[in-house]
Amino acid sequence: MTKKIRVTETRIYEYTPDFDDEAYQGAGINDLEAALEFDKECVLDGEVGPVELGDDLPRVIHVWEIVDL
Repeated sequence: MTKKIRVTETRIYEYTPDFDDEAYQGAGINDLEAALEFDKECVLDGEVGPVELGDDLPRVIHVWEIVDL
């Protein structure tokens, strides 16, 4: 069995939706759950990225582990 080191990097973007934004108003969005679905679709469609949505730079977490292959 071969062992390797795996490093998993996770970037965490956080933001508070601005419900006065034209995109939200145009889509009739006024609650957090609807904003989440709307923003997720926009990211998947390539219209916007998490960097543009985030309030600050992302928080980066690294998890180091030894794995069996």
